[in-house]
Amino acid sequence: DLKSKSLQDGIITFIVNFVKSGQDAI
Repeated sequence: DLKSKSLQDGIITFIVNFVKSGQDAI
């Protein structure tokens, strides 16, 4: 449903940002 989709999008965005920040730190 819509709420689940929104939650997944939020998690994906968080992971993408986390990976990007991790690459920047290296």
